Amino acid sequence: MIDRDAKYRTIPKTCITCGQSFLVTPSDAKRGRGKFCSSACNRPNAIECNEKFFDVTSPEMAWVLGLVFSDGNLSDSQSGRRARLSIKSIDYQLLDTVKHISENGCGIYKEGITSSGNEIYRLEWSHPQIISSIQRWGIVPRKTLNSGFPSALPKGMWSDFIRGLFDGDGCVHLSMDKRRKSSYLRQCCFLGTQDLLRPIPIHFGLDDKIIPYRAIAKLVYYKVSDLRKIFDAMYYSKDVPCLERKRVKFEQAISVGIDTPIVVQAFERNGGNVSGYNRFRAYKD
Repeated sequence: MIDRDAKYRTIPKTCITCGQSFLVTPSDAKRGRGKFCSSACNRPNAIECNEKFFDVTSPEMAWVLGLVFSDGNLSDSQSGRRARLSIKSIDYQLLDTVKHISENGCGIYKEGITSSGNEIYRLEWSHPQIISSIQRWGIVPRKTLNSGFPSALPKGMWSDFIRGLFDGDGCVHLSMDKRRKSSYLRQCCFLGTQDLLRPIPIHFGLDDKIIPYRAIAKLVYYKVSDLRKIFDAMYYSKDVPCLERKRVKFEQAISVGIDTPIVVQAFERNGGNVSGYNRFRAYKD
């Protein structure tokens, strides 16, 4: 039976240039006309952006560059399709901040769902000068195993770049030490290649704590004093661009239990457990 109304039906599509939703007929979609919402978006350089963003060094650019080194992806140009630089994240706030700072006119649009049910968002650039500039900083397709620290970046902006790395591939944890009552375990780590991580402890004035991790490496710190050095260097101002939820979590990790009296229900004396006695202590490294 022929469905005579089929040609009047429409299906939703998302513009690959601006991220806006629009409707096309099934026949147009089959002809490949479901990629752009308008003829303006179909033009190579239709989306306005600051094409010199990665050419002019600034603390803001250094932070975005760190995100590109950690969570960014540079696609190969093939089959006549232009190379594209993209950053994916489950944090819309992060990409919105990047979009504003970099003056990127492209929309932020949904990319999919993680295995844990979180929405994935994507922001991208396709301007030829942006692609050329980011390649000069050392970004290449399939960069995971080939990234090195961009030493040409002014040292005064290294903390901003490292904050970008942390927002992309870093983490901080706070948990209770199950072996002792009222004690905390803290951890701050960065992921990347050996070449990418090696300058970080030198910059912070810390011991080199790089260890192998899968196909790459991990830089890990546990002491509160070390975490405080890292936090103060990366978040030297309340106005620095960052992934806000990570900053809050980091601040909590280094402040919980510090200079706060904690009741200890039992402790050891002369090698034996002493119970029924309460005393106060403050957390120390």
